[in-house]
This record gives sequence, C-alpha cells and structure tokens, in this order.
Amino acid sequence: LTASSRNPKILDCTNLSVMQFAMKCSETGLEPIGAGGCWPIPYMNNKVKPAVMELTFIPDYRGLVNCAKHAGCIKDAYAEVVKENDEFDYSLGLEPAMHHKPARGDRGELEAVYCVMVFPDDTRRFIVMEAKDVAAIRSRSNASSSGPWVSDTAEMWKKTVIRRAMKPFAGMSSNLDAAIEADDAATG
Repeated sequence: LTASSRNPKILDCTNLSVMQFAMKCSETGLEPIGAGGCWPIPYMNNKVKPAVMELTFIPDYRGLVNCAKHAGCIKDAYAEVVKENDEFDYSLGLEPAMHHKPARGDRGELEAVYCVMVFPDDTRRFIVMEAKDVAAIRSRSNASSSGPWVSDTAEMWKKTVIRRAMKPFAGMSSNLDAAIEADDAATG
C-alpha cells in the first residue's frame, strides 16, 4: 500500500503479480522501499492477450549488499564510479592495491566502476570493471535503452559491479540467491 501511494500504477497490476511480488519480498527479506530494499515496478506484459499490467520485483543493489550482510558473508560493501578526469590506479596479484581520487569539478565520462567488500575478519577485497565490461552486461539487459540504464546510468554501473562481487556468495544465503534470481528474471 505504501508503494502504491508513490506509484499508483501498482493498483492496476494483476492480483497474481502482486502476490508473487510479496512472496519475493518474503523470500529475500527485502522491503519494497526502493534504495536498500527492492523496487516494485509495474510493467505491461504484451506477451499475453489481452495485455496486462504486472508488478515486477527488482532488488536494489544496496538490497543485495544487505542480503549478503545478513548472511554473514560480508560486513559491508560499497561501489563507486570512476570518471575519466579522476586519479585512478589499481594492481592485483599477491598484494592488491587501489587508489581513487575523484576530480574536482567536471569529472568527465564514466570510465570504470569498483566494489570494495569488507569481510567479517576486516580484510578487504575489491573488484574493478571497465566501461567495456559494463557495456557488455548492459547490452544483454531487457531494459538496456530505457529506465535506469538511461536515467540513472552511474547507479546501474554500481549495481552491475555489486552483482559481480556477490557471485562468490552463491549458495551461502537463500535470501541473496532469491534476490539475484529475481533480478535475473526481471532484467534478463
């Protein structure tokens, strides 16, 4: 009901899709609050006749982090975008290191994105994705030319690297597995 007050189209969705959305919230432990939880997004399903409005469950990237935190896989994780005028360098190997100093003023175009994970023993690990890696994933998305890929590009880059960072935790948390599965179903 709270979500429908922000987006009245939710009230036009089929009863079945609303129930399935509620079940996904229960399976993942995520609330339909947007940032930090999941997004209740009404979509017109034109594949059925007559076409119907269906409520789709899309986990927010901070919601994925919350699932991993609740499972004890990590203490925290965060993502940052790198733009062409930023100072950025990283190295891998036996002693991984990363340096990122955002430029002041015009930072330029998106160039890379990274996720830093803090594990329960306070060790840290990071994953970096270059623009071409993100573009390859975007091209496979059902909504690559609309929605948040267009309106909130940097946030989608962050979600992409968070998804990549969560892969090693597959099977460690039913909530996280359900959230990733739901995201795959919604976004392709």
